[in-house]
Amino acid sequence: MDKVIQDLEELTLRIVDDLTNASYEHLADFVEQRGAMIAKLREHQVSENDKTKYKEKIRRILAYDALILEKMTALKTEAKEKLGKINAGRKRMRVYNPAYTPDALFFDQKQ
Repeated sequence: MDKVIQDLEELTLRIVDDLTNASYEHLADFVEQRGAMIAKLREHQVSENDKTKYKEKIRRILAYDALILEKMTALKTEAKEKLGKINAGRKRMRVYNPAYTPDALFFDQKQ
């Protein structure tokens, strides 16, 4: 359990140190790794002695959640804005491009 909590703290500190440059791929990897570590922690039977021993360390780890969540929200907002621009461009293109393709042409003949 010591190793898992230590690894979780190191992982959290690494992502926080590089948070300004972190892409959504890095954050997605972080969330997956963190989820796996938390699942390992939940498998352990925790005694009252362990709870008091790790309580402060876990609080320090959780203190970084607000920063990480803020970065994730900023990336989400940026992606939403870009998707809005793409959809607006598609909408404008539909005005100029017909939604149908003519299959036949008719010619008037002089009689």
